[in-house]
Amino acid sequence: MIKKTITYKNVFGNEITEDFYFHLTEAELLDFDAEFAEHGGFTGIAARLAKDDAEEISDINRPLLFKTFKALISKSYGIREGDKFYKDSITSERFLSSEPYSKLFLSLMQGDESAGEFMTGILPDNADVQNAAQTARERSEARMQGFNKKQEKDPEVITRTAEPKLEPQEQAGPTQEELIAAWQAQQNQ
Repeated sequence: MIKKTITYKNVFGNEITEDFYFHLTEAELLDFDAEFAEHGGFTGIAARLAKDDAEEISDINRPLLFKTFKALISKSYGIREGDKFYKDSITSERFLSSEPYSKLFLSLMQGDESAGEFMTGILPDNADVQNAAQTARERSEARMQGFNKKQEKDPEVITRTAEPKLEPQEQAGPTQEELIAAWQAQQNQ
């Protein structure tokens, strides 16, 4: 868990300083890893950002960086009450539409804030998390390779896309035109 103290001006122009908390569970981390698998998952993106090197960060394309930080903040933001930490979609959406989110997001995007520190700080206190993410990614890739091999052996699985033939059905009652004509005749009487 990481605590970020953010100073911002609210909509009334008052300067406010608040503490905000961010944390990912192992399951959320694996979900994020799967979502960004084509970019190296959490570990691949974090490795590049952990260097805190402006050139390395600029090597990650801006749309990916934008999507990554928004997803990380959204998935990890929660409310701390004593020794409990609560997260839900409403809390997340409210934070994403707030000035503190804007300040944090811009500081991460502009390199003012250590992106690597933030990403490391939201990780669960479990040394095996990165190994678990890597193992899950490897298992997923192995399943896909097995699926692709199966498709190569039985290509008809892919090409079998018969369209159902629909036979015209006989009308059981009056058509729409007949109903409209009957209604209009009744209105004219």
